[in-house]
Amino acid sequence: MDKPQPLDPLTVPLSGRHLIEASAGTGKTYTLTALYLRFILGHDPENPAREPLLPPDILVVTFTIAATKELSDRIRARLTTAAACFSGYAQPDPKDAVLNGLLDAYPAGADREKYAAHLQAAADWMDEAAIYTTHGFCNRMLTQHAFNSGSPFDLTLSPDEELIRDEATADYWREHFYPLSESVLETAGAAISGKPTAPKLSFNQFCVELKKRNKREALPQPQGEPTTNALVKQSVRWHAAIQRIRDALEQLDAFNDALEKAWADGVLNKNSPNQKSWRNKTLPALRTWHAQPDVLLPPANEPDFSKLTTDVFKNGFASIKRCQVHLPITRCLQLWIDSWRFVRV
Repeated sequence: MDKPQPLDPLTVPLSGRHLIEASAGTGKTYTLTALYLRFILGHDPENPAREPLLPPDILVVTFTIAATKELSDRIRARLTTAAACFSGYAQPDPKDAVLNGLLDAYPAGADREKYAAHLQAAADWMDEAAIYTTHGFCNRMLTQHAFNSGSPFDLTLSPDEELIRDEATADYWREHFYPLSESVLETAGAAISGKPTAPKLSFNQFCVELKKRNKREALPQPQGEPTTNALVKQSVRWHAAIQRIRDALEQLDAFNDALEKAWADGVLNKNSPNQKSWRNKTLPALRTWHAQPDVLLPPANEPDFSKLTTDVFKNGFASIKRCQVHLPITRCLQLWIDSWRFVRV
């Protein structure tokens, strides 16, 4: 890589690729107009035979519409001033090193008069200058080369990116999600919304969530396989884990009776697990969910399985001997815990 060097707009080669780094207010527009003026004149010390150009021959691409308007006005003014100076009708600003340097490169006489006429023609031709935004240039190329690009002749440039995003989302849904089974969409709906009673994933729900994520983060992308393939595999594991939880709930009443007896006999500490929380929140939540087979997941906050682990019960038993007697009570609970941890992940 070449070593960076100070930029001289009057001598920088007009061929090859050049990266110009500059901060705000350092004269980027001035430099661009100087280079444009040199292209119009064909001024290139490294290639004296370079032919002069006209505005339609030079492509300038910037980022915003406002910037294209400013560049066009500044270049037109630059060409007009240069034409007047080359014709002898005006004197250049002594501080304008570029214009003074160009006048020195083209001594007074017939050649300078010829270039003066060329500069004035270029200034008059600025209405057809190829100064575009990036998207404006791409739109023009697609329109001019519709046959080669396969684009419609009536292609229009939309300032609203939302329309393009919505169309891409619809295409993605139709190709990847539409063929999925109801169980997979059900799993996806609960996962995306974070609501256990959410219906199966719909197109509208998918669009809303996608727009939310686009504003804050990119969607997670599984490695090595399409997103929907990973979703199908996850759905199978999810439904199997949830079914294990529901199977364990068949023993809920027996488990509750044993738990109440352990508390009553003083075998189990009433704070490990919390007796009040179990009676008023956890047990009703489990019973309600067990009675609703059409609801995919239990409520989001209750039961809190992190407070119902086997270790919690071990800490609550009064002695190791009694703990061993009552540990079978927690086996089905541990099944819920393990399965629920997987589902929530």
